[in-house]
Amino acid sequence: MIDVSFAAKKTPLFSGHVIRTKVGNSSFMMKFDTGAKDTVISSDVFHGAISDESRDKLIRALDAKKLNTKEFVSASGDGFKGYLVKAKEVSFDKCKLPVFYYYIVVKNKRVIALLGEDFIDNCKYSHEPSGDICITQFNDEAYDVSISGSLSEDDLVSLIEGLA
Repeated sequence: MIDVSFAAKKTPLFSGHVIRTKVGNSSFMMKFDTGAKDTVISSDVFHGAISDESRDKLIRALDAKKLNTKEFVSASGDGFKGYLVKAKEVSFDKCKLPVFYYYIVVKNKRVIALLGEDFIDNCKYSHEPSGDICITQFNDEAYDVSISGSLSEDDLVSLIEGLA
C-alpha cells in the first residue's frame, strides 16, 4: 500500500464523481464508476475522432497483436470490445502512479472514460454524503499483478499515428 492523495470530485455535469486524469499527453475527466467492472477509455479521448476506415485499420492491427481483450456491454445494452493497455506515470489530479491498466475502446456509440472496480477495489477512500470521494491509499502491489497480453501506451500511440 502506498499513500496517495487525490479526489473524485462530485459534479452534476457527469452525474457522479470524476477525477482529472493524465495519460501520456492527454488530460481528461474519468468517471469514478463502481458499476463498471473494468476501466475503459475510448480511443477518441486520446486522439479525437478518427474515420471509420482508420478505426477498422486500428482494430485489425490490435487484433493481430493477440492482446488481452474483453467484450463489454454498456448500460444501454450496446456491445463493444476493449484491448488491454498498460500505461506508465499516470496522474490523478497531481498524484502520479507508476502503472495504470485500462481497456482501450476503438468502436463504441459513446465516448467513455470510466474508472472501474479493477482500479477502485485497490483504493482506500472515504466519502461524506453529497461530498467528494477522497482516495488516501492505493494497493499498488495487488494492482500491478502480472497481467499478460497488454499493449504499452507508447505502442498504442505508434499504431494510431501510423494510421495517417
